[in-house]
Amino acid sequence: MGIHIPGSGIIVTLAIIFVCGLITQSYLGTKFVNFGESLLDKIPVVRSIYQATKQIFENIFLNKNQSFKKVVLVEFPRQGIYSLGFVTGITGKEFSDKMGEEALHVFIPKTPNPTAGFFIMARSDELIELDMSVEAAFTLIISGGIVTPPNRSGSKGSVKRAQRALTVDV
Repeated sequence: MGIHIPGSGIIVTLAIIFVCGLITQSYLGTKFVNFGESLLDKIPVVRSIYQATKQIFENIFLNKNQSFKKVVLVEFPRQGIYSLGFVTGITGKEFSDKMGEEALHVFIPKTPNPTAGFFIMARSDELIELDMSVEAAFTLIISGGIVTPPNRSGSKGSVKRAQRALTVDV
């Protein structure tokens, strides 16, 4: 139009996102999304990636149960180096039988993208439970350690509580 209005690009972008959200929530939009998913379901490699990604995001963002139960420190990637992790569950019978004891599922996210990371199984005595909320731990991870959460317990150094038993309600 020949007229430059500062901020108009942001306003137009937000309006387009809002309209797309309204459309996908409608009956016709739901049919369109389902059609797109059925197309993705027909492509072998894309299907497995899409379904895995969809399950992860549904469990993290839509599941009312808390996906990440506790924040822990675990010696990873080697002894003497600690990584922040999240307990996500308990091993099944097959794993417990093969390992000789029950272990916990731990997801160790990467910085600054916590959707990528490592999945390990560890005994509870190998984990150090932290008195930190999941939200505070994510803030710490995403910021690369720049933003540290306030110490809720008032004690110095959760590392000193190294061999505290970890219990998980599943």
